[in-house]
Amino acid sequence: MTRHKDIQTAIVGAGLIGPRHASAIQNVPGANVLCIIDPNPATKKVADEFNALYFPSIAAFKQSDYKADAALVCTPNHTHIPVANELLDLKIPLLVEKPFCVEIPPAQALVKRAEGQQTPILVGHHRRFNPYVTTARNVLDSGKIGKVVAIQGSWTTLKPPKYFDPPAEWRRTKGSGGPIRINFVHEVDMLRFLFGNIVRVAAEGGPVTRESHGVEESCAILLRFQSGVVGTFVLSDAVASGHNFESGTGENPMVPMSGSEFLRVYGTRGTLSVPSASVVRFSEPPAGKETGWECPMQYEKPETLPGVDAVPFEEQIKHFIRVVHGEEQPSCTAADGLAAVRVCEAVSLAMERGSWVDVA
Repeated sequence: MTRHKDIQTAIVGAGLIGPRHASAIQNVPGANVLCIIDPNPATKKVADEFNALYFPSIAAFKQSDYKADAALVCTPNHTHIPVANELLDLKIPLLVEKPFCVEIPPAQALVKRAEGQQTPILVGHHRRFNPYVTTARNVLDSGKIGKVVAIQGSWTTLKPPKYFDPPAEWRRTKGSGGPIRINFVHEVDMLRFLFGNIVRVAAEGGPVTRESHGVEESCAILLRFQSGVVGTFVLSDAVASGHNFESGTGENPMVPMSGSEFLRVYGTRGTLSVPSASVVRFSEPPAGKETGWECPMQYEKPETLPGVDAVPFEEQIKHFIRVVHGEEQPSCTAADGLAAVRVCEAVSLAMERGSWVDVA
């Protein structure tokens, strides 16, 4: 096995996600936090916590004598593409946080530029490294529940008022905020990872409880996958519920773990529940009977999940290190990140039109 020198990373953005990535980098071998870049002078204290350099801008970093092997874009959603474009000048691999973009055309141009200069981009849909998700995929790949026919999903919770306060007031602004763009984009990538491309959507908006906000709060979504699988998904950030990925898996330390189900997968031989990985199947039919609703159901639930203690952010960084060294291709490419945003745009359009919309 080839031994590489530790890669030096530049983290752009010191909000919620930047320091979380910095902690992950500190906790895995093979990488160091070289610097944190953010216009807020208070970031100097954050950089000091990680024994890293501080720069107020990418331009200031470029003018310095320091060189990074890779960079992470952890800035507000609407700045991901311009920041990534500025970093592409360095011709180093990038990890761009999700959602990959807010507007499609500039993102397409970025993808084309990165491909042209052969600079890999990993989009930070870290759920692909979550043990609950990888276990679900393994169950599906095993054929245990047969052919997947339909899915039911939910992301339902209650965001407190402070979530929308400055400097994050963009979260309540049309075009950048709302649970479709902020939260559903994560669900879309997970669903694409498990079931393939989504090709058609319909959506209906729910009641409004925050009158001063300019974005949706709740909606019911219909999905059609390229494989023929169909699905429903309930999305809301205005209800008292723990049926969401964060509560179900306990992945986010800010959200108490409930273990609540957030995804159900219906197959011809069984039904899978996530995150528990429990499978419900019909027992063997009595003599002279066929398998079907007359048969009793049997429940199978693993006592433990493989790799359940794995930290997705750290697993993602390990993968990113291998991408930087040219040992692996990005698990979630820029094209994957763009595809997730396209689905979300289609959902928003379907909700406005009140009709089915094909995903571009």
